Amino acid sequence: MGFQTGAFFLAARPGLPVAPLVMRGNRTLFGPEQPLPRRSALSVQFLPALRADGNDRAAVDRLRDTARASMLAHCGEADGLRTTPVTT
Repeated sequence: MGFQTGAFFLAARPGLPVAPLVMRGNRTLFGPEQPLPRRSALSVQFLPALRADGNDRAAVDRLRDTARASMLAHCGEADGLRTTPVTT
């Protein structure tokens, strides 16, 4: 499932920035079929803020796609919607 557009739409209309972030270690913290979190290192990296280049639907979609691409480039994981890893 890809990113939903709601937050990007709300930011684009008044021209507010979106501040993407990347979390690493959360797959270990919340493993598959694991009811409770386990002790592990977790890091958070804030990426540069992004702004939409307009306030129409196409601008909202571009902002969403740009934020997602930026996060994928920094997270070190494969794109869950693709079958091959993203390389930087």
